[in-house]
Formats: sequence, C-alpha cells, structure tokens
Amino acid sequence: MKVRVAKSAGFCMGVRKAMDTVLDVARGSNVTYTLGPLIHNPQALEMLESRNVYVTKDIDESLQDKTVVIRAHGVPPSAYRKLREAGARIVDATCPKVFRSQGIIKKYFKRGYSIVIVGDRGHAEIDALEGITGNTAIIVENLNDAKKLSHMEKVCVVAQTTLNTSHYREITDEIINHADECHIAETICASTERRQADVRKLAEQTDATVVVGGKSSANTQRLAEISRELGQPTYLIEDPSELDMEELSRYNEIGITAGASTPNWVIQQVVDTIAGYTPVPRKSIVGFLMSLAFLAIEGNFILGAGAVALTYAMCLFMAIPPYPRYFLLSFFYLFPLHTVNKYLEINWNKVVLSERASVVRLYWRILLSIAVISVLISLVTAWYNGAAVFTLVAVSYLLGGLYSIRILPVNWNFRFKRIRDIPGSKDTMIATAWTFATVALPMINHGSFPGISAVIGGAFAFILVFSRATILAIEGIESDKLVGLETIPILIGRQASVRLLYIFNILTASVISVCAVTGLLPYRTFALLLPIIYMLALIRPLIRTGQFFRLYHQVALDTVYFLAGIVAFLFFR
Repeated sequence: MKVRVAKSAGFCMGVRKAMDTVLDVARGSNVTYTLGPLIHNPQALEMLESRNVYVTKDIDESLQDKTVVIRAHGVPPSAYRKLREAGARIVDATCPKVFRSQGIIKKYFKRGYSIVIVGDRGHAEIDALEGITGNTAIIVENLNDAKKLSHMEKVCVVAQTTLNTSHYREITDEIINHADECHIAETICASTERRQADVRKLAEQTDATVVVGGKSSANTQRLAEISRELGQPTYLIEDPSELDMEELSRYNEIGITAGASTPNWVIQQVVDTIAGYTPVPRKSIVGFLMSLAFLAIEGNFILGAGAVALTYAMCLFMAIPPYPRYFLLSFFYLFPLHTVNKYLEINWNKVVLSERASVVRLYWRILLSIAVISVLISLVTAWYNGAAVFTLVAVSYLLGGLYSIRILPVNWNFRFKRIRDIPGSKDTMIATAWTFATVALPMINHGSFPGISAVIGGAFAFILVFSRATILAIEGIESDKLVGLETIPILIGRQASVRLLYIFNILTASVISVCAVTGLLPYRTFALLLPIIYMLALIRPLIRTGQFFRLYHQVALDTVYFLAGIVAFLFFR
C-alpha cells in the first residue's frame, strides 16, 4: 500500500518545548514531577517514567524541595500559589501560545469585559484559562451553547488553541449577536490550523486516513472528526497494534496524520507497519525478501560492507596495498560495535521503530553469535599484525563496550555516569571508530608514516561517517532525548547541526581542493569531492520537516561509502 504522511504530523512547538524542558530538568537520576500528564500520549508518558518523570495530580507537602514541571496546557494561578506554599521548585513549560491566551484574558478581564472561552469543558487548558478569571468565565463548547448566552455589554472571546477553526468561526458569529461590544481573539495555534488543513488535503489525495494519537487528546480527536465530516474512512489509533491491516488493505493509498502530542517514533511505527504490510498470498515470497532486506540493513551487514569499501578507498588513496586482512579487520572490528550497542538501545528503551526492532530481536541470537565471532576474528587478525595493533584494537573494544554501561554508581551526584552521557559522544565516537578502522589500522599495519595523505584521508573518512551519524541523530532526535543519548543535534539543536554538516563537508572539500591545486596531493585527489558532494546533496532532503525516515533513506546514506570505493577504483589504482 502507498502511504502519504502529513507534513504537520507529530509534536507541535509547544509540546516539543515542554518535552525538552522536562528532559533537561530530569537529566541524571533526579526524580521530576509534572502537574498532570505532560502531554496526552500514553507512549510518551511511559517513556518519561523510565527517565524518573512522574505524573502527580495532588499538591501537598510531599512535593517539598521536589521539581514540578507545569505542562504545556498551563495551570490556573491557584495551582502556582499552592505549589509555592508546598515548597516545590516550579519549572514552567506552558506553551507560548497558551501564555498568549492567558495574557489576553488578563488584559480584558481587568478592563471589565466578560470572558467567553470556546473549547472543551474540563480540558486542562480551559481550566487554566478559566482560573485567571476566578472561574467566572463562560465556557462555550458548541453552537448550541452560544445560542443560549445572555446578552452582555462587552465580551472578550478566546479559543482553546487546538479548536477546530471552522467551528470557532460559527460560534463567534453567534456570540457577536449577544454583546454590544465583542472582541474576538485569534488564539487558535497556527500549528493546529496547518494540521487541520493537512487532514483536509489527505482526504482529497488518499482513500482512507489514519489519525495517530492519544484518544484523550482533544486536537487528535478533532483531526479525526474533520476527516470523518469530509466523508473519508477514518481510523483513530494510539499505536500500530490497533491497526486492522486486512481492512486497510482494501485501500490503494493511506493518509497518515497525528496529533500535536504524538511522538515521531510512534508515527514511524504506523508508517512502517502499513507500508510494509503484505497480504497473506504474497507473504511467503515478498515477506521473506523484505525480512532479508531488513536483516541486511538493520543487522549492519550493509554497513559492514560499506566499511570494507571505505577501507579499500583509503588504502588506495594513501598508496597502501589493499590487503584482504585490512578489509577483514575493518568489517569484523566495526560490526560487533554497531550490533551490540544497537541491541542494548533497543532492549533498554522502548522508543524504537517496530520493524527495525522486531528484525533485530528476531535474529538477535544469530547476530550475537556473528558479533562474538567477529570480535574473535578481528582480535586474531590484529594479533597477526603485531602487538601494537592488537593492543589498540583491544582497548578500543573496551571503550566501545563501555559506551552504554554505567561506570559510576547511581547514587553519585555526577551527571556523566556513562561514556554516552558525554555531550555529542555518540556521533563523534562512531566517526572516530570508523576513522581508526579504515585509515589508522591500515596505515599502522603497513608501517607508514602519517603524512598529508593520511591526514586528509582521516578527515575525509571522519566527515563522511560523522555526517551519516548526525543525519540519523537528527531523524531520531525525539527518541534520543527520551532514552538519554547525547548526540550532536541534542547538544546544539537541529538547525545548528544542519549548518555544522554543511560547514564540515564544504571545509573538507575546500582543503582537498587546495591540496590538489597546490600539488601537495596528486591532481586526481579531486575525485574525493564526489562522495562529499553526494553527502551534501542528501542533507536537506533527509532532514526536511515532515520527512519520516525509512530504511531506503539509510541505504542512501550508506551508499556514500560504496561511492568512495568506486571513486578509488577508478582514479587511485
């Protein structure tokens, strides 16, 4: 089946801000509380509990000296007062759009206006807004409520930020008839409007729509309502287990959208499940081939082959004979590092893509056996090449194995208890390990002096691998934050990471060009620009907003290593 994903699907700005705030506060082993559920999504709340973030609804002495985060919906002024009296440390993660609504209500309430709030009675955001008026505001849920309003002298109308825009227009048109003076505040979030516009487009472009999100989420429910009002077959689900694939298989193209509090990894699970579905008659052949493809990619076999291709390229570039033992060493050195750490991440954390996790778990015993054999082969190969090489490989394995393992005790008041807790460690360590395997080990084995070709080759390999790792980290930034991985995008942000990738790749290309023009390296060194140009061409499409990462995107990234090998074969032999 074809799948079309709405560009606006996933966390809105306010939810992302609240999530970032909570995760920043909860770093380390500190217990953190949110006053009410941070967002209306059960998967995200479950993951937050794994990071010692718990929901509390009661404000009492048990919160003394505890950190309490105000969720994106905001809370009434009385809640702030009670928290201060209880001695809690307050961290406010109220959505800026909700803050704006609160400011409008304060302004007009002080001027003597009657306040009408259009939204769902009992919703957390409505309760927070109503509290500003001392609970004197009038709550209007629908057009019938608006028709029952008494006449008012002057009124200010504010909408719940996630309200259906067309319904708000109908209701405000009616409220105007009940007041001498009426100020209509435009407080529906632009993100909400885009999300609702996108679900209308999906109804035009697809045969059925799947709305992903918490069933207690008002904005998610509204997306489903809009879709159904348009006559579109609509399915509201919280996770892939609720999908009726037999029923969905009747449609040629499925549209997927999601509420503002739905994490990207949950949406990706749904995308993978629908796109990868194979009807029963075709499962025996197509399903087997797809499993092989998933295993080759997610089992790191394609990546290992890419390491061999990059090692071949670097050997030829540094004028080192490309002996098979160098290829064996790079493949069997890198394969277990990637395999074991991937499995640890999948097992220790539930933020994973369903297809990828299931394949790795299904074949884990086989992959573990291959990883153990790979370690033995790499150590034997390293020993064959000398004690120095063996020592370097053994030490690097130790560091790689310790990456996700807690080194310092839990009760130590120190943020960095594991190597992976060091900011930016994941991306830089991956790139360093690859540079070590594809450039340093062949050079040390050959007994070469690290000249200009080794320096440029090392920079070239490092940048290619670093770029791949960072792009993957940008794609998984939400899940990485929840599981506590300290990637470059988490450290400096999404946009800064993209700029950094462009700068690093362009700078590396410039250095290579200068070396070729000035004669420091042969003129054919210009050929190394091809893989860098290819990587530069991938950055923008793969990190584009709304672009959900698929396995073929990962293959596109891995292709850069094979391209480097082809370039070396054509120009450096």
